[in-house]
Amino acid sequence: MIKRVIAQNGSPTADWAAITEPMFMINTSQILGDELGCDNRDFSRLVDCVGKRSNNEIKILKMRIYTAVAHRSGNAISQQYGSHCK
Repeated sequence: MIKRVIAQNGSPTADWAAITEPMFMINTSQILGDELGCDNRDFSRLVDCVGKRSNNEIKILKMRIYTAVAHRSGNAISQQYGSHCK
């Protein structure tokens, strides 16, 4: 019989949880840091700055950054960062 449970939030199939390409991970982190007003020239400062932000602030920002629109070619691109997706 189960006596205790540890409830956790999240999904193992979330897009960000399975990033294996280092350059994609770094670019995504830099864009997020940029939007949060963090210095993204030094990765440790970037991690420190983003770590001080609330989960809600990051979640709202991520939804805004990754709101996709259809491009003429049929590919989905980010509204803010479409020029980076060529």
